[in-house]
Amino acid sequence: PYNLMTVFGLYLWIVFKAGPRFMKDRRPFVLNNFTRIYNIFQVVTCAFFVVKIRDFRFRFKYFYQCDSDKNWQDKHGLVAFFWYFSVFRAIELIETFVFVLRKKQSQVSSLHVYHHIAVVALLWIFLKYDPSLQGVFIGVFNSCVHIIMYSYYFLSSFQSMKNVTKIIKRFITIIQITQLLTLLTHCLIAIFVCGEKIVYYLQLINITILVIMFVKFYVKSYQKPVKKN
Repeated sequence: PYNLMTVFGLYLWIVFKAGPRFMKDRRPFVLNNFTRIYNIFQVVTCAFFVVKIRDFRFRFKYFYQCDSDKNWQDKHGLVAFFWYFSVFRAIELIETFVFVLRKKQSQVSSLHVYHHIAVVALLWIFLKYDPSLQGVFIGVFNSCVHIIMYSYYFLSSFQSMKNVTKIIKRFITIIQITQLLTLLTHCLIAIFVCGEKIVYYLQLINITILVIMFVKFYVKSYQKPVKKN
């Protein structure tokens, strides 16, 4: 894990120390075109992953069905393909650098940073210790949500679409929370029905933390505060 730990260390140093120091006396970068291209890239790669993974006999029934060696058609090919998916998820760390360059340091929240690091770390653990079609469900389902999410980000980058995206912004967060609750159920099935152990316990802890953080974010962002007399 040393290479991964090095990446995380550099990531944290850049977004919390080096980046803000570099931007202190500079104007925010205008990165609209870059972010639009990046969002399209994410939508296309997530869609490709969802479609292509069916070549390895993946089905959404692995939400509740336990995996076995009989389900594997090309284990090496699937693991290699999912490794590339992990690389694409690691690329998402770029998003935080964009926040820093645009001097949007308030968006470099605990939720944002924890989520990006946890996703890459858990993908590494899954690939090393428990590569299975049941585990692949997490990545496929997450990719479906990301197609919606990055499409929203792309549209919200256009001023003419602000009125529309403002209305659906809350629903994007609801979709993300629904995704987490679905994956939480998936973990419980893997642990108590299929007998999976360490990896899914880690995922269970991670998703529980994310649910709490996302719910807090939702309440803070969308619930009107009660006025005191």
